Amino acid sequence: MSGIAGLLSSNDSVHADHLDLMIDQLAHRGPDGISTTDKGPLKLAHLAFHTTSEAQTETFPIIDDERALTLVMDGRIDNRESLTEALGISSERARLMGDGAFVLEAFKRWNKGFLERLSGDFSIALWDGAENHLLLARDHNGNRPLYYHFDGHRFAFASEPAALIALPWVNPVLNEDYVADYLSISWHSRTETLWRNISRVTPAHMLTLRPGKAPQETQYWSPDLEAVLPVSSDQEAVEYYDHIFKDIVRRMSRSHAPLAFEVSGGLDSSSLFSVGRELQADGNLNAPDANGYTLDFRGAGEADEMVFVDVFAQHLGVSITEAAPTIQPPHWYQAQAKKTHDFPGYPNGIMAMGLRERALADGSRSIITGVGGDEWSGLFSAGTYYREAIAQRDWSKVTRDFRHDVGDIGFPAAARLMVRRGVVPQMPDSIKHRIRGKGRERFYPWLSAEYQRRVQDRDRAIRPIPGVSFKHQSQFAILLEAYSSIAREAEERLAAQQGIEIRSPYLSKDMIQFSFSADASYLNRGSTFRWLHRQCMRNRLPEVVRTRTSKADFMNVFQTSLNAIPDIGPERLHAKLNCLDLNNFTKMKDASGKINDIGINGWVLWSIFCCNSLIS
Repeated sequence: MSGIAGLLSSNDSVHADHLDLMIDQLAHRGPDGISTTDKGPLKLAHLAFHTTSEAQTETFPIIDDERALTLVMDGRIDNRESLTEALGISSERARLMGDGAFVLEAFKRWNKGFLERLSGDFSIALWDGAENHLLLARDHNGNRPLYYHFDGHRFAFASEPAALIALPWVNPVLNEDYVADYLSISWHSRTETLWRNISRVTPAHMLTLRPGKAPQETQYWSPDLEAVLPVSSDQEAVEYYDHIFKDIVRRMSRSHAPLAFEVSGGLDSSSLFSVGRELQADGNLNAPDANGYTLDFRGAGEADEMVFVDVFAQHLGVSITEAAPTIQPPHWYQAQAKKTHDFPGYPNGIMAMGLRERALADGSRSIITGVGGDEWSGLFSAGTYYREAIAQRDWSKVTRDFRHDVGDIGFPAAARLMVRRGVVPQMPDSIKHRIRGKGRERFYPWLSAEYQRRVQDRDRAIRPIPGVSFKHQSQFAILLEAYSSIAREAEERLAAQQGIEIRSPYLSKDMIQFSFSADASYLNRGSTFRWLHRQCMRNRLPEVVRTRTSKADFMNVFQTSLNAIPDIGPERLHAKLNCLDLNNFTKMKDASGKINDIGINGWVLWSIFCCNSLIS
């Protein structure tokens, strides 16, 4: 969670003072030092936050005078070992190299093809003086942020939009389509921001430009859809996944400070902490210690997971530090909106602030989270394997999967699953419509007619990826889902303000590729969601955690925060944007106060409050 910023101009209209304005907005990202370089029309800044021993000895910008290359980077490279071998670097030299040095060596070897060779969380800016162009890139999943602005002559980029808005020539223009996304709770773009003249570099893409020329964006990575797991039995699959999972955690554990783990008592986080402790016991953890932290929601109904945390801690024989959930007052969100020039977040997204403060107090600089576990070690659509096997006329696989399901859920349930997920999707559309009913366009009654049109136009623009299997189609829907990307950026920014780096093994490049390559019956089987992952966690987790299917509900935090707002302010927002149907909104607001489960109403109300805070 370092920070990077830069300016490139076709004339002499950018100065060092402009870079200083950007640095001021990113200062919290540079507790370990701020460095700059000025190459005339190009100016770069790096704000350092060290989370590994290699980072402590590496200084940015890295300059290669022989090749006229200059690099700044926010990130961590997790496949240093494979890069060492591929680049022919000696192990002695590799131990002394920082992650930025690996990136530069990879570029020198493979030119623009270097990005697909990298695995980790990163945003990169690389100036190639010989070619007179700048290259920006983000990792495969957008785990590190990167924004930019281009006005035809001046190009600026930074780790946060506030650094761009600080520039005197950047007058932020509100993106009402993006506001409509928030008000409809329906997000559509990973590239747009709340400001029309500020964009994101798209995850798994690189942006290239020359001074005064418009940037060109190209995709450098996508999961390999032809790859399959090198296994021929369930046991081989378990062993293969076990190796992959442990290795991802091992490589992502690299830290010069104690490594913190969020532990909720759920399958995702408990698996990571268990494997982390196992690596530590075997001497394979790349950190001096591994400590667990949990949010104490005792007595808070469905948010209370402490019974699972206590059983898990007893099983491992460790103590897990408890922290009270953070609930911020409304003025905190208003201050965040003013400071960041971005949506300040939802209450359930900031409740771990106190937990991270406890980890910081214990000396940690990085925290492992279980985000992405459901998405990438399971499939949200049960029985997908039937659809794939029947489409391919692989009757032996259909028979094998059916036998597995009969043993798990019984013949009647297995037969229903096979017909629903395997047979019906093969039928002509006219018959499927009769069985399922025709899909209906989504309707947003609380929005004005103009804003409904905006959202529905964006809904219609979403198209399936042609020529892709149903399993991969559902996985691409997750990989390319806009809100997840936006939420990760918001969480990363908040963690950066606190001074801690977030790491999420389930979102690693290798884990995502594994999920795309795995047969659907390994991800889900019968009634067992995440079958293979649960098999690998036998003996590592207590059975009550390993087989757990319930999820905590933190809407009580949401409701408490919503109730604290004296005035949501719909009239003020509508007066500025003509975005609401105030009559329908009033009905919705009244209904939200009469039910315990605030549902989508509460999300809309919160979005209106936060959009008001931004526009004000």
